Amino acid sequence: MSYPKSHWKSSKGKCGLINIGNTSFINSILQIFSNIPIFRKVFKKIYKVYSNLNTDAVPSSLNKKVTYYFSKLVDQIWQGQHRALKPLELVQVFYQIEKRFKGYGFKDPYDFFKQFVNILHDDFKYISSKAYDMKRNTPVCKSFLEEWDIINNIKNYTDYSIISSSFKGKLCARVKCTQCNQIYWCEEDFMGISLDIPQKGFLYKKVQNPQIHKYLFLFLKNKQTISFYCEQCKDQVIIEKTYTFLTLPNILCIHLQRFKEKAFQKNKTVIEFPINQLEFSHFIKVYIFNSYDQKLTQFELLGLIEHEQSQGGDHYSTIVRNNKNGLFYKYMDDNVKVIDQNLVQECEPYILFYKLKHESENALIRNLHSQIKLIKSGEMNLNINKSAFLPCYWYEKLVNMANPGMIITQHLICCHGKLKPDFFDCFPPKQNKNSVIIADSSTMDPSILVDMSINNDNQCDTNYAIEFLNNQSVTVPVEIANYLIEQYGGGPLLEGNQEICIKCIKLARSIKKRRKLERELIAKYDKKFTEETYIINEVWMTKWKEYLYSNKKFLKRNFIKGLPPPGQIQNKTLLNAQNELKQGMKKNVNFIIVNDYIWQIFRNLYGGGPALVINDYNSRKKNYIKPQLTKQDIEIIQEIIIKTDGKQKVLKSFKNKNKLFKYQKITKC
Repeated sequence: MSYPKSHWKSSKGKCGLINIGNTSFINSILQIFSNIPIFRKVFKKIYKVYSNLNTDAVPSSLNKKVTYYFSKLVDQIWQGQHRALKPLELVQVFYQIEKRFKGYGFKDPYDFFKQFVNILHDDFKYISSKAYDMKRNTPVCKSFLEEWDIINNIKNYTDYSIISSSFKGKLCARVKCTQCNQIYWCEEDFMGISLDIPQKGFLYKKVQNPQIHKYLFLFLKNKQTISFYCEQCKDQVIIEKTYTFLTLPNILCIHLQRFKEKAFQKNKTVIEFPINQLEFSHFIKVYIFNSYDQKLTQFELLGLIEHEQSQGGDHYSTIVRNNKNGLFYKYMDDNVKVIDQNLVQECEPYILFYKLKHESENALIRNLHSQIKLIKSGEMNLNINKSAFLPCYWYEKLVNMANPGMIITQHLICCHGKLKPDFFDCFPPKQNKNSVIIADSSTMDPSILVDMSINNDNQCDTNYAIEFLNNQSVTVPVEIANYLIEQYGGGPLLEGNQEICIKCIKLARSIKKRRKLERELIAKYDKKFTEETYIINEVWMTKWKEYLYSNKKFLKRNFIKGLPPPGQIQNKTLLNAQNELKQGMKKNVNFIIVNDYIWQIFRNLYGGGPALVINDYNSRKKNYIKPQLTKQDIEIIQEIIIKTDGKQKVLKSFKNKNKLFKYQKITKC
């Protein structure tokens, strides 16, 4: 066939991916992702940050390596200089994370899609209030978050990322108890929809002319019978469950279950699917959750993945609409060709990707885009006191997506109303400045060494948080930022003259010092022998260990203080109504045994109780001398408390401890 003139204007994006031994299921998803406009722009920017570094920019984390190699691949695909590329590094790293995808057996691209989305989301995610989650008539958010409050009340918060805002939608589940007829309503998030294709029975008769919207109707209205705990019946019962859509994603992934029973038995039902308009208005009904607003309900085909069987095994090819010229291209590994739209409709799709249709570019977006270009080029000078920051991810969503969602900036502001410091503002690394920018491009890499010689708590000697904000935001006039927040919701406003919070830096350094002092104190007495030993709830001990030792998973941009302290000791849960140890309690499963010194440290740092003493050595005799902490240890405990509370506490004397709290004698464990 003769290619249209628009095909020859540019070769960008028309690049195949070489099959490295049964990797067509990976190549098919990578081609879809690289042709999504917002992903293309975001990942090209990420690779630009890496490529500007003088040192080796490959991160150490496996998840970050996936992000890095995918951003590198996207950049090379859209350079227009390659006919085919070998994604060897990306595939090898992914095999290290998920070994089940390695080998020559049947591989499902939908499974790879779900895992790939989870990895990218985990690398980009940040935590903020659930109020931002696509709700209607939500007032501008002016509240500030304290990170330990977030961790302690995590149910009120959720993860956000550029990945989830692209693929995530919401379902409204109607659950009916078959015994008492009680009806429950609940929300369920989804990143993709898997549709059953019945080949026989009642459901098969309902779909005489197989069309995609009929299978969507079956998915929503077909009653699922599953086990559920009914609050009315106070028991596990069988319930009937149906769905409707609450909100629609910007990119809808529809998986057709052609291999439901066995991988080698393919359901070859020919299903009609629209290319230019898939209407969802008749699938959306609002029952109880009337706080959601879904005005846009039409989708257009972005691309599809087709499965082919041959003697050589299973193979997947991808058909994608190029957003530059509107033509469809078929990617068969390293082979790329233009395909006519009529031939697209004759395909047997295995996975369909639709994007939400939006109105044509309005004057607001054109004006905003032109002002941002003028500010970046320096042709337009903007007073810092009259400027504001918009997250660049949200700006890209505004330009490239039908529903950009709310402007989420709450996670960038500390509880004092100032710019939340970066981890490296609190603890500057012993590396060059460029290495820090790598970590800040997504989330902090806690493996970097920290310079503990920085003890000046009176000022902030670094500007990593401001650099992060400049790299991850676009600057606009404050009037435009206020208008956009009022129009789309969210907030609070990020003004251009934001300063890094010194109070948060002081607090983070104090908490780190507290952990160090507590670890040293525990290590001093941990292996000492005392006649009296004490029982401590294992659940409390686990929280204490996570707080003191396992903070790396929380040492990210949102959590500079790590996990919160465990609170008061909760030993009452180990006792029955007669204040005796419950039967069946096991050592190192339900409780931990510590010596007298460790108990004194815990009791004075955290409080709580009661004290559960094991009298294996008849330590209550008259001449028994209770071990005492030294004066220096008491001063360290006082300093630890001051580091957290911010005010001095006078500890009671360690003498006559029997009068300070009740002992519960345990003679057998």
